[in-house]
Amino acid sequence: MPGLNIVYTPDNEQIIQFVCEQMKVKYKNVVSKDRSRILVLTRNMCYAILKTYVGSTVTSIGRLFFRDHTTVLHGLRMHQQDMKNNDNYQDQFEEIRIKLKLNTPSKKPTKYAKPILIVG
Repeated sequence: MPGLNIVYTPDNEQIIQFVCEQMKVKYKNVVSKDRSRILVLTRNMCYAILKTYVGSTVTSIGRLFFRDHTTVLHGLRMHQQDMKNNDNYQDQFEEIRIKLKLNTPSKKPTKYAKPILIVG
C-alpha cells in the first residue's frame, strides 16, 4: 500500500553497524583489539545501547565484540563517566539514541524500550 511504513526491530549487529556509521568508523575496527580513543568511545556507546535499551547481558555483548564480560562492565562505567564529563560525547550519544528511536528505558530492570527503524 502506498504510504505504508514497515516497522522492524534491528538485531544487535545492525545496531552496532549503525553506531559505527554515525561515528564514522569501520565495524571491523570496532570489534578489533585496537584501543584508539574513537574506537573505545564507539564500543562504549554500543555497550550502553545494547545493555540499557535492548536488554542484552554483558556476556552476550562481550561475545559480539570478542571481549570478556568484565571488559564490557568497564566500558559501561567509562560510558557513564564520559556522559558526565564530555559534552561532545553526550551530544553524539543522544543524537544516535534519537536516530535509533530509543526511548528512555523503564524504571523496571526487566522492561526495555525496543529500538525501531522505519523503512519506507
